Amino acid sequence: MKLRKIIAFGKSSFIISLPKKWLKNNNLTSGNYVSVIENDTSISIESIEKNKKIKKICNLNVEDLPISAIKKLILSAYVKGAEIIEIKCSNIIKKNSEIKTFISKLNGLNIIESGKDKIIIEDLLDYSKLSINNMIKRCEIIIKYIFSILSEVHSKADLQSINERYEEVNSIQYLINRIINLSCNNNEFNIDINNHDKLNFFLILKKFKLILKNCLRTADTIFHYSLSDYLDKNFIEYIKNINNLFSDLMNSYHSKNFMLANDSFEDLKKLEKDVYDKFGVSKNIYLNKIYVELLLIIIEIKYLSNIIMNEQVNIIEN
Repeated sequence: MKLRKIIAFGKSSFIISLPKKWLKNNNLTSGNYVSVIENDTSISIESIEKNKKIKKICNLNVEDLPISAIKKLILSAYVKGAEIIEIKCSNIIKKNSEIKTFISKLNGLNIIESGKDKIIIEDLLDYSKLSINNMIKRCEIIIKYIFSILSEVHSKADLQSINERYEEVNSIQYLINRIINLSCNNNEFNIDINNHDKLNFFLILKKFKLILKNCLRTADTIFHYSLSDYLDKNFIEYIKNINNLFSDLMNSYHSKNFMLANDSFEDLKKLEKDVYDKFGVSKNIYLNKIYVELLLIIIEIKYLSNIIMNEQVNIIEN
């Protein structure tokens, strides 16, 4: 936040200066018109000039870089809000296939030019039609689906299905991080997110990822050691309880129901103790391993419940 001094101008008017950087970013100069929107305790100033919008361009010279490093650079440019990404490399044709596959996983990016020494990517998303809450709900659906099939991992196809859904959540997280960055950077896309929500979205997505990582480990253990037929009724019941408690917790988030979130937290504590007591009972070390992984899933959902309960505490200025 920057302070601006109010200066008297004549007998009935006052003026304040506008930040030079904001004027430059909006292609404004002396004599241009802006719109002034009055609220109860604040005003908003917006550009109404029909000048061509200046797009944010990121130029990446990836000569001699491995594909893993190129992917990281593209992802960084995407998350930071670049609207056009130009990738230059003398032998880029050899890496075209992998670059295109990676770009296809980043929502909104499209290749608009592909040559022997460069690839140009542009963001074509309409951010006015996006809803972060809907993206959060999509992640919930994915997590609940994975819980529902976690005890039935019999083949590589089952494991691949879980991995694909994990990658989808990854893509959603990258897009949300991009939206948050765009909203912080002069907000040219008119994305309406307050700072409190930005932090909560970031923390919730981070916990979603950790929950899914532990689900992947559990599924991987079940598949590689052929444990599906050896899982007892307790394990299957624990998974069902985890799924139900996760659903209750997310319902509390959307309905802003603190008591439901607190009840879910207390039930998770009880479930954590039950699973902990089960650890070590089996002589099969791999069955014991998946109970450890279940504990990690429960612990991450507990952390998520704390984030959700904290989000529901309102501080009022008096």
